[in-house]
Amino acid sequence: MLMQKKKKIKRYGKRERRILLEAVNRRIVEGECLNSILKDEKMPSKFTFFCWIKEDKEAKEEYQLAQRMRATFAIDEIIEIADNKGHDYISEKVVGKKGEVLEVKRYNYVRYKQRRLQIDTRKWEACKLLNIYRDKIEHTGEVNTSLEVKKVIDVPPQETREEWESRIQKQRGEK
Repeated sequence: MLMQKKKKIKRYGKRERRILLEAVNRRIVEGECLNSILKDEKMPSKFTFFCWIKEDKEAKEEYQLAQRMRATFAIDEIIEIADNKGHDYISEKVVGKKGEVLEVKRYNYVRYKQRRLQIDTRKWEACKLLNIYRDKIEHTGEVNTSLEVKKVIDVPPQETREEWESRIQKQRGEK
């Protein structure tokens, strides 16, 4: 586990507190995560920051707005990441059967997986911070009805190869 330097306990005046809160919110909007922002030596500790948010309704609203703005920008980043086709293929030089050097292009699956993770992470963030992108569950029907939950397991039928072939032929109309 990494050891983090302890910050000196410091008292902040109202003006300094307001300036720091604005700086944190600006950095959040720019895409930096709160954890890395508060590691900065000039910033308050995590505990102090969350005490400020808890005590000050206006600071809490501004912090939530900054998070929503960052999530909105994350949605734009999803489109940029998905549209970026750079480095999709890797060029490699191989020796052919006759000893000639050939350049072969192959798909870069590592880059594909990196983009997939980046997109999924930003989608998760947007769903958590913006109500408009959340999965919605609707319940229709009577309010006082009971809900029955059944566990369904899809088990393949236990049949021999001949039984399976026979069943498939019957389904196709063959004999």
